[in-house]
Amino acid sequence: MRSPERKTSAIRLLFAALVLLALGACTGSRAIPRPPLELPSATAQSGQEVLFEIEIIEKDQYLLGIKFLEQNTPGDAARLAQLLGASALDSSGKWIEQGVPASFQVRIRKKNKNEEILNELVDRPKTRAAYGGRVADISRINLEPGVYLVSLQYLRLAPALSAIPGKIFFSKAHHGK
Repeated sequence: MRSPERKTSAIRLLFAALVLLALGACTGSRAIPRPPLELPSATAQSGQEVLFEIEIIEKDQYLLGIKFLEQNTPGDAARLAQLLGASALDSSGKWIEQGVPASFQVRIRKKNKNEEILNELVDRPKTRAAYGGRVADISRINLEPGVYLVSLQYLRLAPALSAIPGKIFFSKAHHGK
């Protein structure tokens, strides 16, 4: 059986730990996100820039992209494919790949060294079918462990694309099965 002094000491220690935990939660400190990361981008506009930090813990190839979401209405998948310039057969039987009617500026900097890793202009990226919409792969890049600042700027965007809800994502690139 514990003495009353030991019980009081244990209660004080527990209370102090709870106070420190609560203070730590209130400081506004936030963990830097790691892949996979999704950011809502429901109202994309020409000139808009999306900035975020990402922590890479494993050397690998990563993908920055946009998923354009279907609205679950009849014919919406076909409408979305047409608006986003999906591959289609022309009357002569030749495949035409128009790509998304948009241009993007992608910049990735390593935070601790302020070193530019990527500065790329992407025009009319191709799309692919995905569950619930279509995905435009904007950029693939090999990254080492570290914290990176990512900037995706919509330089030119067809007006019809502004009405399509979407999500910006950053994840490990997949290389098939």
